[in-house]
Amino acid sequence: MPLLLAFLPFIAFAAASSLGYPLTGLCLAAGVAACSLAHAATRPVRRVRILDVGTVVLFAGVACVVALRGQALAISLTRAIVDAGLSLVIVATVALGRPFTRDFAPPAAALVPGRQRAYRITSLAWAAAFAVFVAVDLALWRDMLTARQATLAIVGVGFASYRFSRWYVTRGVRPRPRPAP
Repeated sequence: MPLLLAFLPFIAFAAASSLGYPLTGLCLAAGVAACSLAHAATRPVRRVRILDVGTVVLFAGVACVVALRGQALAISLTRAIVDAGLSLVIVATVALGRPFTRDFAPPAAALVPGRQRAYRITSLAWAAAFAVFVAVDLALWRDMLTARQATLAIVGVGFASYRFSRWYVTRGVRPRPRPAP
């Protein structure tokens, strides 16, 4: 559930932009992400997650660019920029040795041998999912897909990534059977 809550800013952005308000969606998403960041920063047990910081910077930055530009970008193009940015943030968490999926595990689970590799792989799977989202958004922007097809693709890939993450983290740490002597 915490992993799904991490995507709340993106859900808020998607909802507002789908209604035709991409700048409002960007600002709303930045606000939701900032609230999540403030909540994490004020809790004694939690530390600030790279994903939260990256999300605030991403949405606030894109909102500022769109506002300063004075002309809205196409909704699908805005989504492609946001999805590409998130994919880069996720790859950065892996490169920094703090895969974002690890931050959503119980603290004791992060210490289990083999889990770090599982967190890296699941984080990279999410980065790949967001790369697919970018391709879908760009295809929608160029009228190569209908809105329905794009929605189905994004929901399908997102659900598959979520299920893969849950499956792989548990599978990735299961002790391997030893060969019989």
